[in-house]
Amino acid sequence: MSQAGKIIYLVANWKSHKTLAEALSWLETMKGWRGTEGMKVIVCPPLPYLRSMHQVIVRYSMPIELGTQDISPYPFGAYTGAVSAGMVKEFVTYAIVGHSERRRYFHETDQEVANKVGQCLENGLRPILCIDEPYLESQIYALSDLSKEKLVVAYEPLAAIGSGNPDTPEHAQSVAERVKAAMQADVPVLYGGSVTAENIQPYLNMPAIAGALVGGASLDPESWKALIS
Repeated sequence: MSQAGKIIYLVANWKSHKTLAEALSWLETMKGWRGTEGMKVIVCPPLPYLRSMHQVIVRYSMPIELGTQDISPYPFGAYTGAVSAGMVKEFVTYAIVGHSERRRYFHETDQEVANKVGQCLENGLRPILCIDEPYLESQIYALSDLSKEKLVVAYEPLAAIGSGNPDTPEHAQSVAERVKAAMQADVPVLYGGSVTAENIQPYLNMPAIAGALVGGASLDPESWKALIS
């Protein structure tokens, strides 16, 4: 899938799906996959499964990295129920921050998301910052003087998430160009929103798009393997 030296990021966001047994079964089906040059495969399972999945990945030297679906905007301390970046950095390389579902259902502000980005960077995690088009510039502006070049950005149009109606590759390309301009950095920009094995390639053919953030199509191991192949 990689082209002209471009690294492709394929991120599976499982959201609040699967039991631990189902998560490990999914991983079992991936043991025969040996990876593809120029491609990073990142799986973001529910937080309680990170340690168990990390153990399997290490044991079998699987070419898969783990990410957490969210992170606390605070460090270690008296923050009941919060999971800080320092608690999970042993198991994950990436952290999704600012997903539209977090902004919508948990009322996260741009500043809270920026604080999460800061916590990721302080602990050596690479944030996958989710943005949507109407508020693109303000969501990026909230990052202030954080090291934006270390981020991955995922553009997810709200109308496309889980709807089966993805954005067009051409419009996603134009948004990716806006992201890079607002960031003032050549960050990887992913497209997310009703991505499948059948429709992913046109997005990857766009020069400013470096991969995809995948929800529903990542839950079934066979559809995921079809997508990454």
